[in-house]
Amino acid sequence: MQAMSNPRQGTSWYLNSEIGGLDGTTMTAAPLFRFRHLDVNITNSELKDRLKLQGMRSRKLERITDQMRDMANGRKANLAYCEQLGISVGSETQKEDLFL
Repeated sequence: MQAMSNPRQGTSWYLNSEIGGLDGTTMTAAPLFRFRHLDVNITNSELKDRLKLQGMRSRKLERITDQMRDMANGRKANLAYCEQLGISVGSETQKEDLFL
């Protein structure tokens, strides 16, 4: 997505040691959209805050955290937590991050 977009300076994603990042590299004559990679720490404290799980027992919270780290976990409850996390992060994204 970076190669078809125009990421803000310093926000391109490091791919690997052979390619590095894609700063200044586009596959199209002009960027088609703006893409910004966002990372979220999937830790107990981060999820507790973002998903509003303050009253949850620590063992259950640990289980939810582990399940969210498993990218192959397609269970309905896990996907709902992933959606909530995405909405939480998305609410902090600025409009200028999304549009050219």
